[in-house]
Amino acid sequence: MLNSGLRQERASADGRGIREFTGSSMPNILAQIRSAFGKDAIILDKQRVNGRLVVMACGEQDLAMDAQGMELVLGPVPEAGRDSVPLRTSQVRDSTRGGRASSLSQPGAAAAILEQLGFGTALIQVVQRGDASLSLGQRLAEALLPPLTADDEAGIRAWRFSGLAGHGKTTMIARLIADAAARGSAGELRVVSTDAARLGATWRLEKLAELAGVPFRQASERTLDGLVREATGRVLIDTDGSTAGARIRSRAAASGPRIADVVVVSAAASAGVVRRVLDDAPAGARIALTQLDLTDQPGESLTAIWREIRNGKRLRWFAYGQDLDGSHQPANVSNLAQWLDTAIAAAAN
Repeated sequence: MLNSGLRQERASADGRGIREFTGSSMPNILAQIRSAFGKDAIILDKQRVNGRLVVMACGEQDLAMDAQGMELVLGPVPEAGRDSVPLRTSQVRDSTRGGRASSLSQPGAAAAILEQLGFGTALIQVVQRGDASLSLGQRLAEALLPPLTADDEAGIRAWRFSGLAGHGKTTMIARLIADAAARGSAGELRVVSTDAARLGATWRLEKLAELAGVPFRQASERTLDGLVREATGRVLIDTDGSTAGARIRSRAAASGPRIADVVVVSAAASAGVVRRVLDDAPAGARIALTQLDLTDQPGESLTAIWREIRNGKRLRWFAYGQDLDGSHQPANVSNLAQWLDTAIAAAAN
């Protein structure tokens, strides 16, 4: 919470001043705040108490120095209809020293920013119990990525990519081809497509593989094991995109341990779609999270992935933007922490 002096409701005769608003959803509370203070209202604090949101707010003209000389420099309330408040409450200026403190140093501010980014309460609590000497991004990355053992990916000869249409499945494979070509290791890859429905996407993938010097083959699900067994390098398999649970699980059951499933899911999809796609994936599947540049709440999909850790599912790649080159990262703690810290800093400012 912010300084206790700000928690005391200071209402004038016309009902203005710092006031507390409660409700079950942020859009409802924002409507109350706008009704009370107009479009230039200012959010001072936000937290959840006994399942309900509690928000402290005031009008711009009501903002004044508190007893300890702390002046809040805030942005306007966002338009109603969004279930989050951009924490421009981050800009806290200590006018007695002329300095500016980071929003993350204020009690409760870190949790509020993570909530704004869409992270679930249980994951936020895990992060809050983490090593306070580490950055928020580092603590999140460590929670999202349990340590790998040397045997976790031993023996994997092929990655089989599945995912809903439009989530970036074929583009993810194209990224890995481009990455291998840039590193001079394209000769170690093989690309196989079992997608007989999306001929245009398959043709583009074949042409990219050809340009990179990667052998490409069209095949059926029945022949995959034989192809993988004969291949001399790592095989990337592009499927028809289906994530229907029965079909994905039957694929996993039909293949030996040489083929590992990768479920591609867009961070821009609704939380319900992300959960359904992950639930359909077989235990132990790897996850490629794409289109992170198209959402301002990446925490929703990352929290859904965190909940699947108990089923052996694990984030393997994350991607953003449309370029094939430099727009994806292997999901290790260092890479993910750097991306998360950047996202958190943007939300805080």
